[in-house]
Amino acid sequence: MGYEIKLYVVNKTESSFLDKNGKVYAQVIATFDACRFDTRASIFTQTTDCYIYDDGDVEIIKDKYGNPLKEATVQEVVNCLENLPEKDADYRRAKPLLALMRAFAEDITEWESLAVLCYGY
Repeated sequence: MGYEIKLYVVNKTESSFLDKNGKVYAQVIATFDACRFDTRASIFTQTTDCYIYDDGDVEIIKDKYGNPLKEATVQEVVNCLENLPEKDADYRRAKPLLALMRAFAEDITEWESLAVLCYGY
């Protein structure tokens, strides 16, 4: 457990959509509020090369704490969730998150470039 996080499943666009910082726009496909369930330490180690928008027109490249958004693949998230310690696997949000990630993993070819972003708040 750690500070609260949201996970964003995103579809990265073509590199022709670069912003002024050289980041690629990523369309949010799904958002999962993981609350205090924190898997960041094990899989979200790579700083992403993309940005997202919140409900308005604010570009998000960092989380609430000023840390750059971190990225993992859908399969990395699935693998992590399938191998959680028992105390974490029983957390009420773990099973729905695993189901969501498995669904994306099964249809991965339907998307250009899926990634999972971790946002701390």
